[in-house]
Amino acid sequence: MITAGFDRCALLLRRALVLGLAACLAACATVRIGYEFGDTLVFAWADGYLDFDSRQQAFAKAKLQAWLDWHRHSELPAYVALIGEAQSAVATEVTATDILGFEMRVRARLRETVEREAADLSRLALMLSAAQIDRLERKLAEGTEKARRDRAAEERTLETRTARYVKRLEPWLGDVRAEQRVELKAMLAVRPSNWEGAFLARQRSQAELVRLLRRIQTTRPDLSVVRDALLAWMSQVADPIDPANPARSQQTRTEVGEMLARMLNSADAEQRATLAKRLSGYAEDFRVLVARATPRQGLLTQ
Repeated sequence: MITAGFDRCALLLRRALVLGLAACLAACATVRIGYEFGDTLVFAWADGYLDFDSRQQAFAKAKLQAWLDWHRHSELPAYVALIGEAQSAVATEVTATDILGFEMRVRARLRETVEREAADLSRLALMLSAAQIDRLERKLAEGTEKARRDRAAEERTLETRTARYVKRLEPWLGDVRAEQRVELKAMLAVRPSNWEGAFLARQRSQAELVRLLRRIQTTRPDLSVVRDALLAWMSQVADPIDPANPARSQQTRTEVGEMLARMLNSADAEQRATLAKRLSGYAEDFRVLVARATPRQGLLTQ
């Protein structure tokens, strides 16, 4: 239900690739807890950015719950299947092509989510006031600046860059061995970071959203026009390619895929068992959530 949420979700998916299939649903201690309380948590997050009035609160809560219902019924079974594919793939040697192909299938699910949300987000956009859009712009800028400072610290040296990647691998593989750290460090040493460019792209995307919302607020276009414009913006966030340098964007994905493939292929038996357990845990959580679902009709207006 929230526009800026796609930014975070897409970044998580791009960074984690095959290891991060469930990252968007794993922000809380467990997937089940996060999902069961998702409507409350996400609404509070969105309200912090926009400060909803009573009419907007009622609309956002109803549509958010409807989206979660749809996602539980329609998307979680697909994620279970994707996890099964990942489990089969990582049981043997994988290539960057394998990982990128899997990423494409995850992105396809994300695009489906984007399309399902577009109509309701368009209605919400038409409800926003100028003051709310100003607040959103300020909150987005504050969040991006904090993230930029944190990332700058992580990118300060090759050692801190390596530590950042190790930190992201350990929840999935357990302890990263000394020789794996050395290999990871060597790969990063020859790969330009370009993290500042990524933040510039993020700022441009956020500025584009704010400009779009302001146009909507002042010109009051038809709902279909708003939907098409928001859908175009969200699609770009869900599958980001730098229009100024699409080849570099693809190269970055390939390089990350190659690094992940090498880390997976170097995993020992204990690390593979840790990864298998983690993936199986997510699959089981998703199955339980689907089993608990209550059928509803008219989940989202298209």
